[in-house]
Order: sequence, then structure tokens, then C-alpha cells
Amino acid sequence: MLRPWIAVTVFWIIAGALTEAATLHIPADHETLQAAVDAAESGDVIVLAPGDYDGPILIRQEKHGIAIRGDGIGEVTLRNGIEVHATDVTVSDLTLEGGEFGVRIGAGASCTIRNVSFWYQETGVSVHGGEAILEDIKCTLCRTAGVVASGEDTILTVKGGLIAMTSGPDAILIEDGATATLTDVAVKYNEENGINVHTGAAVEMTDCVVEHNLE
Repeated sequence: MLRPWIAVTVFWIIAGALTEAATLHIPADHETLQAAVDAAESGDVIVLAPGDYDGPILIRQEKHGIAIRGDGIGEVTLRNGIEVHATDVTVSDLTLEGGEFGVRIGAGASCTIRNVSFWYQETGVSVHGGEAILEDIKCTLCRTAGVVASGEDTILTVKGGLIAMTSGPDAILIEDGATATLTDVAVKYNEENGINVHTGAAVEMTDCVVEHNLE
């Protein structure tokens, strides 16, 4: 006979194995993206049909592992950004337009951003005390910075992408003890600094192109 604590453990292992992530379609299943995020459980995937959507969107701490997936850059546009406070969030295959930020990742949160175009935000991606993985992003026409990583617990990884035509002081800013790894990133035609690494922060760069920035 199983001891009670063993039986409970086995139950939860089996229950977890039998639970499958749901796919929530917008607008078929929920009228708005925020409604879908609020209804989602850990591991669920939210799929956006082609069209324009309004934010800002808040992903709360308990929404671990959810994914937001568009139908491709230029097919799906979300205005006014996504704020992430959960871990293992994924945002992919869409355009983020306008607002204070494209994606803002808070302390203790983590987010993978893949095949996303950011344009005309104050800051494209902002990470403060969390972890961000950016893959094949395009960030253009931001007014303050394309990407900001700030804080000792901040880890930024960028694999492929373009940061261009930022009108503010920095295309990429690494500050306050943050660490960053940049691979195959092009930083071009920005009005001031291409990459600004403050004292106490650290960056490792491989196969990056930084050119035609004014400072």
C-alpha cells in the first residue's frame, strides 16, 4: 500500500501528464487579447488571427508559460505593448506598434521574443531585473532606445536582428549591472549611440555589425 504522501505525489504527476495545453483563438474564442490572457492557464497558446489589436496587455505573474503567437509580421499588429510579469512567456510572429514600450519585462519575469517587429515606441524592449531572449527581431524608429537592459539580475540575449533609426540617445543600452550577449545583430543608422554599456554592466558580442551611427 502506498503511503499517503507518495499517493498524492503520484496523483499530481499523472494529472499533470494528462493535462494538455489549450489553444485560444482570437477573436474566435475571446473578443480581446487581454481577455484571452486573463483566461489562459500555464502553457496555453494564444493565436491571433490577422488584423489589428489594441493594448496595452498585462501578463500577470501566475500566467507562467503562456505564448502569444501572431500570423506573421505585417499580418498581426498590436498597439501599445505587452507588460510581462510571468516566467517562460513567448511572444512571436507579429508587429508591435506605438506606445511607451513594445515589450516590458519586470523583475523575476522571463520572456522569449521571436520574429517580432517593433516600431515607433518610446522603447522597443525594456528589461528590468528579468530575463529576455530576442530572436530575429527588427526594432526601428524608437524615440528613446531600441533595447534597454537594466539591473544586476537582468540577462539579455539577442540572436539575430536589426536595431535601426533610433532617434533617442541609445539604440541598445546596457546599464546598472545588467549582462548581455549579442550575436549576429546589426545596429545601424541610429541618431546617437549604437551600443552604450555603462560601468558595471557587461556585454559579449559575436558577429555583430555596428555602423553608420552618429556617435
